[in-house]
Amino acid sequence: MFATKSNDIPMLHAVRLEATGTHLLAVATDRFVLGVSRAPYEGTPFMITLPMPEVKLVVGACKLKAGRFIKPDDVVDLRVTPKGTLLHVALDETVITVPTFKGDFPYPDWRKLLGISTNVDEVLGTVAVNPTYLAKFGRIGPTRAKFYLRGPNKPVMVSVGEDFVGLIMPIRPADGEDPKLWSLPEWLDTTTAEEKVA
Repeated sequence: MFATKSNDIPMLHAVRLEATGTHLLAVATDRFVLGVSRAPYEGTPFMITLPMPEVKLVVGACKLKAGRFIKPDDVVDLRVTPKGTLLHVALDETVITVPTFKGDFPYPDWRKLLGISTNVDEVLGTVAVNPTYLAKFGRIGPTRAKFYLRGPNKPVMVSVGEDFVGLIMPIRPADGEDPKLWSLPEWLDTTTAEEKVA
């Protein structure tokens, strides 16, 4: 959902998986939006990048074999070969092995983007974003999304529940356009029906 759909930039046409001793992080970005989700994990820490065709293969195989969608309480066994070249995935009776990304380019430093503080004292003004990108965050889940504004040309930080964070890049103002605070458009008449009658 957050990875680029084109293979022109193979590193972004992929999902980054980073496992710690307690959680598995799944990261994807297309340069305009970024999403990071968290799930419980027990096992050996690892960091790999999985190409999108392999991501779809794993998800499709798990759905097909298990005959249902993966549920939050399902136990999915993930194992990576010592050199990080293969990922083994097991769910119920389904076991699949896929290759990891073999490119020479490192995955973007997504922590640096999300690590920027949102504690600002300046007046933020208006932030314009692409509604298509914004809609992606509505598909995360039923929990409401929170948006943190840092300025007219700064990324908008997003959090959904306790296990998802992300960002959306703003649309830069056109030349000569001045980002302003909200003001009612002149064409919108706020006079109530009662006031008009009176």
